[in-house]
Amino acid sequence: MRGLALALAGSVLVAPAPVAAADEVPDDEVCGQARPDRDYDPRPRDVADESSVAAPLRLAEAHRIATGDGVGVAVIDTGIDPGVGASGRLRLRDGSAVPGMKKALFDIHGTLVAGLVAGHLDERDLGVAPDAHVVPIRVADGGQAVVESYGDDEGLRGVTAANIAAGIRLALQRADRDQIKVINISLSVRTQDDALDRAVREAERAGILVVAAAGNRPQAESGDSDDNAFEPGEDRLPWPARTDSVLAVTALAPDLSLDPAAVETGPGVDVSAPVVGAATLGPEATVCRVADLATSWATAEVSGLAALLFETFPDITPEEVRTRIIATARGSAGASLEGAGMVQPVAALTAELAVDDDGRLATMETQVDPPPPLDTPRVAPDELADARSSLRWWALGAGGALVLALLLRPLVARRH
Repeated sequence: MRGLALALAGSVLVAPAPVAAADEVPDDEVCGQARPDRDYDPRPRDVADESSVAAPLRLAEAHRIATGDGVGVAVIDTGIDPGVGASGRLRLRDGSAVPGMKKALFDIHGTLVAGLVAGHLDERDLGVAPDAHVVPIRVADGGQAVVESYGDDEGLRGVTAANIAAGIRLALQRADRDQIKVINISLSVRTQDDALDRAVREAERAGILVVAAAGNRPQAESGDSDDNAFEPGEDRLPWPARTDSVLAVTALAPDLSLDPAAVETGPGVDVSAPVVGAATLGPEATVCRVADLATSWATAEVSGLAALLFETFPDITPEEVRTRIIATARGSAGASLEGAGMVQPVAALTAELAVDDDGRLATMETQVDPPPPLDTPRVAPDELADARSSLRWWALGAGGALVLALLLRPLVARRH
């Protein structure tokens, strides 16, 4: 996605950096260079030793239920700095790469993504699934070789549909060995590709959920964000997020609102997640905070949530995981530019949902035929009806005799 073209381009791993102290998450260390038009304060709202997204996502509660243990997440990206694995702050498996990648690791994008999925800082959890293990699949190089094409960028090596499809196939080859249940793709392309579509379908058949970024909005030439805002009716969702079986993710601003001038929204987006202030892993296992609003980071968080669900429900299918995440998200009533809304890990892990055989949320069957007419109520026979009728006639007779006696009384009195 355009997260690779956000000003992370050019961030080069050249020398080991000092490792942050184990008892704190720095509140002033920014991950890479943020996009200048979407640069937020990355410091957490409350405490300096916790990720800013931990509270709104209720991660402490979710981690009492699951931590992603035993679940593999393939990160199809720019590679992951091996130093984060050596530090013990990420359960990192050996990586793979599509043909043509440079030997040196040039970009920290994949490392930041991996930390958001499963990073941890000794006893503190950074990622959404801190006990999951990450399998790096390198499909792009850093610097100016990594681009997201909104036009025809001929001659640039970088994020292509062919490379993403090849990365998915590499993940499928390692699925059994590395227990891969989730494929994270914080990348995107703007044109449909049959090979990429086939690779996504193969992943689903293999029992793997693909989670992909909805993409960031291109920069406005004038610098005015209003020139770049979402317009009703537009449909810009890229691939592979656009594919039906893929879980498409967009990102939320620090106040948990949607900024449609910064990230892609609208039709096809499934869920959203907060990102600014999230703590993750940088080069050589340094710890830093996300300061830019980008769907790369939100995608990583939702991939972590998927890992929690695969651990909690061992027999669950990718479609059922997708359904749980979407059905339990918190959004506004009616249509929403952020799909179902912000993911709710605790609800996704605990909700009792009725799911059809195809993994989709079950619904009430529509009543087609009118209901049958009700039978006329049967009235029980009145066994005292005759007695009441006789009594009524006796009462009428007695009443009549009394009235007659009162009328004749004056006449009888005159005769005497």
